[in-house]
Amino acid sequence: MVVEWLVASLVGLVGLGLLAKAITVVKEWERVPVLRLGKFRAMRGPGLVIINPIVDKIPTRIDTRVKTVDVPAQMSLTKDNVPITIDAVIYYRVVDPQKAVLNVADYNDATSSLAQTVMRDTFGNKEFDEILAGVVNLGKEVEARLNPLTEPYGVDVIHVVLKQIKIPGHLEDAIARQAAAERERRSRVILAEAETQSADLMVQAADKYRDNPTAMELRWMNILFEVSKENATVILVPANIPTAALGAGDAMGFMAGAEAARRASRIAKAKKEAGAEAAA
Repeated sequence: MVVEWLVASLVGLVGLGLLAKAITVVKEWERVPVLRLGKFRAMRGPGLVIINPIVDKIPTRIDTRVKTVDVPAQMSLTKDNVPITIDAVIYYRVVDPQKAVLNVADYNDATSSLAQTVMRDTFGNKEFDEILAGVVNLGKEVEARLNPLTEPYGVDVIHVVLKQIKIPGHLEDAIARQAAAERERRSRVILAEAETQSADLMVQAADKYRDNPTAMELRWMNILFEVSKENATVILVPANIPTAALGAGDAMGFMAGAEAARRASRIAKAKKEAGAEAAA
């Protein structure tokens, strides 16, 4: 009886072990390959997967979610012989688990190695200024060249993000000086354009003042008002304010008219005084 009990217990334990190996729970984002006597049979999952534990085996699990790979920093020479170091991140996912199992030993390492090669080749065919001006487009170009190479591995490259492009220190100084010079050039151009527009407007204003002495007089009064608001203790005011901005001919005519008006005023005053004396 004891022997029979031991045999039954042993059989039960073996049965429980085989049952545990026969039942596998596969998560929603996972797929598992089933090998029968070493030969690929099928991809299973997600959910409950039941296999024959004696002849079947599940060697690995394939994660179909998006993964990231930090590509090791790559040294490269641009087309114009500028040394640069590229640091990038690759976003990819497994779209064909069967290829990822049967065609490559480690699809993650294979994708990273291919990315390094493609990045060196892509940046080596570009000039330095072109690389600085189109970092986003370069990432898309690497992605487009990488996808056909990873397709046999069942991998789809979603994004290639260039985190950093390092260049020698002396080139950084040269780029900074170039940017500063460009900003200085733009500021000088803007200032010259402003001076030109200001000069044109001043010429138009001068034409209006020349044809309208009253407007010129009002302008002088406004200037005196603005000057009086400052903290000046002495203000020199031209005696001929109405004619200060006129030409020589205009000023003489204006002054002659004013002199004639004064003579007429004196004559009228003298006649008035003479009439008053006669009446007395």
